[in-house]
Amino acid sequence: MKYKKYIVLVAILIILLGTFISINNIEKRKIEVKFEIGEKPGFDLDPEALTFGRIPKNSSATRNINIYNEFNHDIYIYISLSKNLLGFLSVSENNFILNPQESKNISFFINSKNESELGVYEGYVIIKTTRGWLR
Repeated sequence: MKYKKYIVLVAILIILLGTFISINNIEKRKIEVKFEIGEKPGFDLDPEALTFGRIPKNSSATRNINIYNEFNHDIYIYISLSKNLLGFLSVSENNFILNPQESKNISFFINSKNESELGVYEGYVIIKTTRGWLR
């Protein structure tokens, strides 16, 4: 009988903690990333994804996005990359706070190396926002 009270108490605490975290997790957006390493350069300016087109070996390309805080409180921005893009994709700034009504331009850079294999590479970027005080 004693243990049932503890189990119920722990369950309630877990539910409250989950609710607290979900309320403060404002948004999580997954953005598709695509580029090709090829012989000649090519363009792909898809506005719905981070597409870089065709990039020759030992070259780079940049795409920018603007992040805007439309809330009346600070938000914390965290950007993560899919594992298969870690050797190619980097971001100009990460783990930062945006004040209310503030915006920031973020650059994403693709760098191909001479030893990179020709072909199409795909992955994703996740941009997660939470309240500025909950990191």
